[in-house]
Amino acid sequence: MYSGNICAYEPCTAALLLADGTLNFEVAHIHGVKKGAARGKHNLSNEALRDKSNLVLLCLTHHKVVDNLDNETDYPVSRVQKIKSDHEAKYRQAMANLDRMVDTSLQIDPLLPSNLYGAEELRDFDENDKVILQSAADMEQFVANVAKQPVAIRDLILFILDKGEEMKNLGSERPAPIATSDIEIVGKTNISRPELFRWAHHLRAAGLLSMIEPDEDDDDSRYFFRLVNSGPQSGDWNIFNTLKEIAEKDPKKRREVLVRAIIELDFTMFEGSRHDGG
Repeated sequence: MYSGNICAYEPCTAALLLADGTLNFEVAHIHGVKKGAARGKHNLSNEALRDKSNLVLLCLTHHKVVDNLDNETDYPVSRVQKIKSDHEAKYRQAMANLDRMVDTSLQIDPLLPSNLYGAEELRDFDENDKVILQSAADMEQFVANVAKQPVAIRDLILFILDKGEEMKNLGSERPAPIATSDIEIVGKTNISRPELFRWAHHLRAAGLLSMIEPDEDDDDSRYFFRLVNSGPQSGDWNIFNTLKEIAEKDPKKRREVLVRAIIELDFTMFEGSRHDGG
């Protein structure tokens, strides 16, 4: 089944498998297993009932809605079949596209910088200083992780990096991560909201994104996606922030620099000189 790790009930975007490994789904049956269950009046065999064509993955909340016998008139077999087919159609095509994109990305050899003195925060350190050595290791891990992502996924990174701003209202976090909202992404691109959240969950699992869910008591229902470093040793150096700072040194080439790094996997813009400021 092509679930995309998202509940099939439109427009729900609940993840089926949460980041901590918790299962947040149940398998709903289009034709009920028991005669007294919702949509249970049929002559299907046990084998047919267990077939994947009769199964649809729903979050815990919507499974209770769809498989409630009292709601059977609202969710007849035809409607549940359509819920399944419409949802899986999106992810069947998306998975086909991602397969091609992964193959393409693997043909690109990432270009690592020979030094990191293009980052202003690192120019005061000697090339053998432990800060430089750790930062170089962080950069290598970071580039390798970005390079693993399919081009479609890297497009999302690029958009957040290009259009996002530092979230300075997050307390003690330094530097403030670059972020933007689900509303802005959907409003300015051709990506659907379910597809956006599927990509976001993928990036979060890769350690390149964190998500802030809306506060239940807040009228602002936006989700915020924040770009984060992928390595546990990155400390206060946020590589995404530094990349954006380097790109913004020349406003005319700003977008070009970001594309060069995230899409073309060329990170040599991090190179510079300790003596002349890069």
